[in-house]
Amino acid sequence: MPKSKKKKNTKKKSKTKSKAKNKKCCDGQKLSENMDMRAKISYLVDLGILQDIDRCEPIEFDEFIGDINYIGSVQDNINPLEHQPEPTLAHSRQFCIEFGALPLGCSLLRSKMTVIPAILLYGPSGSGKSFLSQCIAHSTSSRWFDLSPQNVLNSELTTKELSKIIHLTFEIAEYLQPSIIYIDEIEKIFIASSKKKGIIDAGKMKKELIGHSGKINANKRVLVVGNSACPYNDNVDFADFKSFFHDSTSGDPMSLMCYVPYPNYLNRQRLWTHFIDEKGVHIEELNKSKNFELSVLTLLSEGYTAGSIRECVEMVLTERRFEKYNRLQQAFSTKEFLKALSKTAYTYKDDQMLFRQFTAAVSGRTKAIAKIKAKEAAEASGGGDDGGDKKKKKGKKGKKGN
Repeated sequence: MPKSKKKKNTKKKSKTKSKAKNKKCCDGQKLSENMDMRAKISYLVDLGILQDIDRCEPIEFDEFIGDINYIGSVQDNINPLEHQPEPTLAHSRQFCIEFGALPLGCSLLRSKMTVIPAILLYGPSGSGKSFLSQCIAHSTSSRWFDLSPQNVLNSELTTKELSKIIHLTFEIAEYLQPSIIYIDEIEKIFIASSKKKGIIDAGKMKKELIGHSGKINANKRVLVVGNSACPYNDNVDFADFKSFFHDSTSGDPMSLMCYVPYPNYLNRQRLWTHFIDEKGVHIEELNKSKNFELSVLTLLSEGYTAGSIRECVEMVLTERRFEKYNRLQQAFSTKEFLKALSKTAYTYKDDQMLFRQFTAAVSGRTKAIAKIKAKEAAEASGGGDDGGDKKKKKGKKGKKGN
């Protein structure tokens, strides 16, 4: 009798093992298990998710105009608790190189360092987030998968089909590695989904996205690059949003979110010069005119992103305007550029403050300042008590001496 019991136990164990092996990770794997690799790739191509960016001209990090703040010594006399230091465009470029291009492009380096499954680039629209994302792809010769909600979701999509799309995206990305899974407006995925049946919104991508990105390891050269122009949305689940772009494996958790800021005065001057030179007019030719002043244009373009500046230059320097400049000798003026600039997107100071507050919350600055101020308050109150105790003790000694 005991022998037969042992046999039954071994049979049960073998059954549980076989079930664990045959268990599918999601509904998408069940729907796509009968498809061959060619069919899976063509399926993603037809949906516009797997895109061929090799046809475009390769973009390099050097083309991202931005420099560091050379007058950083001015901030030495500023209280860091009251004034939050602003990053520059050069910091954003360096972040994409170190945490995006290097570990994705070098398999040896990726095996030696902490696995980075996803990074976030956030900032105002036109600041260069998509440009930096494509720089990572071109510099590492990666395949490009556009899994943005606006590119994936439609009225005819069901929950199971959505699971199939996400599963196949990560599967083919691993097969064609190195790969980049680009998600624009990624904050919409972390907004609570609608409970109504038949309504597919971006929130229903959250569970699938977190599950599949969690399986990225050192052997998979796959990187999720999220872009967001509104990460501070009140409806976003901040805890899940932060943990998705957070390195929790190391002892010192590190945020993998990077702020792509507004260009400062130096970078705005470089942007104006670069975009005007691209159109075939040297900036020195424009400076010869009394009606054009680059310094005024740079100063008044504060609050505008690089995309707005480029759009402004394209609106002014048209072929017809070049004909007037060459034939009629009609010089360019600052007013022309300012009129065109006023028609582009401008970001107000309230929105800039929201980005600063989000950066402070993500980087841990808010909690750190609260701890420092609490410690200073405790020391101040404790120091007062100690001084009082010392005075009392001195008073007692004086009475004993008398």
